Amino acid sequence: MLDDLLWQELEIIKSFYARALSWAATETASQSAGLAGADEETIEQVVVHPHSPYNFEQIVIRSVINELNALCEFSLQNVWRAIEGEVLPSGELVFTASRGSIEQALLDRQIVVKDWPRWLDVLKLKELSEGFKHRQRMQPFPIELQKRGLEWRAERLVEPQNTAWLAPYELKTAHATEGISAVEELLHWLRMQYAI
Repeated sequence: MLDDLLWQELEIIKSFYARALSWAATETASQSAGLAGADEETIEQVVVHPHSPYNFEQIVIRSVINELNALCEFSLQNVWRAIEGEVLPSGELVFTASRGSIEQALLDRQIVVKDWPRWLDVLKLKELSEGFKHRQRMQPFPIELQKRGLEWRAERLVEPQNTAWLAPYELKTAHATEGISAVEELLHWLRMQYAI
């Protein structure tokens, strides 16, 4: 049943995303027609309004990214369950273990998660998700701001060329669209490898 849930969740995410973007596009077109000839200040007020299609689209993208990130964590749990069961070597239940603990347990079994297809894209989803959850929409903070031993948290995968200390993410539909594609490809590969 859990295996079916993994695939059902992916289809729900894809359906939600397609329907939400369709609605946003219709509303944007309607709003644009209504703003024809308006001054810049009026246009800006309408676009940044909490009920604007732009803001709706932004929350849709964030929702999709967060759900895809959760789905990847769920797939890690399922891989462990497929090869070993429901308990990690530490005695921790796989469903309560951190993502890092599961990845380490898999590595101890010679399963190198970072070598999985599209895993770099999955890590980008994770970075975006954590940026919106933990860093007030900001990209990873520079190495100088990291605690000793946690310098790895400074790595930027989404915009590695950006060297600004405080840099917000600019979410685009491509982030969600590419994320869906990456997760779907990864899940198909995991199904072939581990029957999840």
